[in-house]
Amino acid sequence: EGLFVFTVEVYDALYPSLIANASTTVLLDKKDYLPVIITEGPSGVLGPSDPVEATFIQTCIVQTTKDDIERTHAVILMRGILGQPRSFMRAYKELTYTHKLRDIAGGVSNSLWIYTSADRADLQAGFIYSYRLLASSVPKEAHLMSNYKETLLESGENSQGPMRDLGVEPMDDPESIKVITVDTEPFGVDWGPFAGTLDVLDPVGRIGIAMSDVFRLQQAWATDKPPLEYTFYYGEVPEEKREEFMA
Repeated sequence: EGLFVFTVEVYDALYPSLIANASTTVLLDKKDYLPVIITEGPSGVLGPSDPVEATFIQTCIVQTTKDDIERTHAVILMRGILGQPRSFMRAYKELTYTHKLRDIAGGVSNSLWIYTSADRADLQAGFIYSYRLLASSVPKEAHLMSNYKETLLESGENSQGPMRDLGVEPMDDPESIKVITVDTEPFGVDWGPFAGTLDVLDPVGRIGIAMSDVFRLQQAWATDKPPLEYTFYYGEVPEEKREEFMA
């Protein structure tokens, strides 16, 4: 229990005197009802074939029925605009999930594994996303979590309007209603190659054998997911279409 600062330092073998560092502050508040929840999911910029599935692993859970789990847990896809702080992210849509209980103490306690995935069609370039797990630590008060979830989703719908107004999130502190919120790392999808240029450079002087029909092609692209694969094509414009093409 307390306030802790974690720091990482990075060194480059080529530049021994150059040291970079980053820090984060974590507040650990001792609460008996807070379980350990581990997240596994995408992070960074995802390419077309990168997986988008996420897993939440909650240890030491005593609920064993399917109804208990579905009543006390929900998963929401959060969305924010690229470049804005994570606090500006709003609920985009509620996601379905599957779950599995695994014995960790000889039948005395279980670990709960929740699996979810966003639809690729919902992921657009220019936004950041994360998965948020809502879990009620008091099953008999799970309705409070449900109300909190609906307010989150309503805030997200308000933020998707044409004016992009940032919807107001629930005023209730999740801890006050025994709701645990856990987010995965933020991630986004790549823009793909854009702002491309292609130049055809004639051979200088056209000197040499068969140089009259040899060209050098020079291209440049902006991308957030290198490397790129490319293929060159060419076609000849019919003589009768030349003036129209060059107009």
